[in-house]
Amino acid sequence: MPLRRRCGAGLAVALLVWPAALGAQPRTRGGCRDAGRRLETALELRERALEVAALEVLTDLYAECPSPRVEAQMGLAAQGLRRWVDARTHLRGALGATEDAWVRRVRAQLEAALGLVEAELGWVAPTSATAGTEMYLDGRAVGTLPLAEAMPVAPGRHTAEFRAPGHLPVSRAFEVAAQARWTPSIELPPEALTAPVVAPVVAA
Repeated sequence: MPLRRRCGAGLAVALLVWPAALGAQPRTRGGCRDAGRRLETALELRERALEVAALEVLTDLYAECPSPRVEAQMGLAAQGLRRWVDARTHLRGALGATEDAWVRRVRAQLEAALGLVEAELGWVAPTSATAGTEMYLDGRAVGTLPLAEAMPVAPGRHTAEFRAPGHLPVSRAFEVAAQARWTPSIELPPEALTAPVVAPVVAA
């Protein structure tokens, strides 16, 4: 197993154990009264390497009682499942809670986990001279080119489609490796102009 993956697993275990020692719990309100118990259940599942079950508990908990700590654990569980894009999304979301006391205490460890996750990702940043070009990746709308930042993708094969008003769509199949970038310049051909059909005039 590559070294960075062994290190990633060790870091995930460390972050798994520390939250209970820190004593931070999601705030209780309304349907969040049992948030602490549900989080502990998810942590116990993660300790047993049952990441899928843990992620299900965490996802349900986050939907009802969102907190940076829960989102961080979602990211770590996704990391354990090699769901790199989801892991990055959740870890970045947790790190964005700069005023959260728990996040402040473990920021360095979360940033290290994020670095390990991003090392497993490929990146997509196509450009186009055609104004209004919209990109779809694997059938999902991404946005209008140019993208605000390179888009992370899981390593492997993908299909991108590009569309713009007044132009024919263009599809590109591509493969990207971890830490590699796909940065094509996409040209969309204009739609062919159809000459109007003029009906002949027939004398009465």
